[in-house]
Amino acid sequence: MKHIHALLMTVLLSMSASAATTDAPPPSEPRARQTILGISVLPLLGNDLLEVSGERVVGPRLSVGLALQAGITRQEYRSEVLGNPGIDGASDQREYLLGAEPMARIFLTGTAPEGLWVSPRLGVSHRWFNSSGEGELAFGSSDFRRWEVGGAALLGYSTIVGRGLAIQFGAGLEGRYATNTQKMRAVELGTDGVVSEQAIRTHSWFVGERVDLSVGWAF
Repeated sequence: MKHIHALLMTVLLSMSASAATTDAPPPSEPRARQTILGISVLPLLGNDLLEVSGERVVGPRLSVGLALQAGITRQEYRSEVLGNPGIDGASDQREYLLGAEPMARIFLTGTAPEGLWVSPRLGVSHRWFNSSGEGELAFGSSDFRRWEVGGAALLGYSTIVGRGLAIQFGAGLEGRYATNTQKMRAVELGTDGVVSEQAIRTHSWFVGERVDLSVGWAF
């Protein structure tokens, strides 16, 4: 009888352990990263232009994003004739830029936001430049404004390192169309302080290569 009781207890304990194992929820898988916030490295190093971007995964093979650009520079110049300090001049130059570039990444391998991709992009930017001067050696003042629209197609690769460091690299071609308007004001020579103004408008096209490198955080 004791052997029967021991056998029944063993069966009951085995059934209880099996039921506990069956009821326990399976371990959760790590949540896939859906958003990347990044900063472009090359514009920051090349021309003091800050470009930040946000990207969102909308499908296993597709993500969309928006890059914003901003830049500001200021330079001051002062000149004089050696041996004659009474003849001098000074100028103050300021330049600003704002831009936006919507984009998409179509992933050829992997699952967004990692893998090999192609990326079509469109962009628009506005740049304006102001220069003012005083003194006999100054060249007067001028205002320069530039509107630019363009598009690009890049081939690249994205990877996420560690807990969320996102590295994205791409290269391809881009084209841009720009309209420039420049207004110049200066005192006419041989007149008693008469200021003349001249406006020039130009149009330009550009087609060339483009390389992008950005780092950011994926979450």
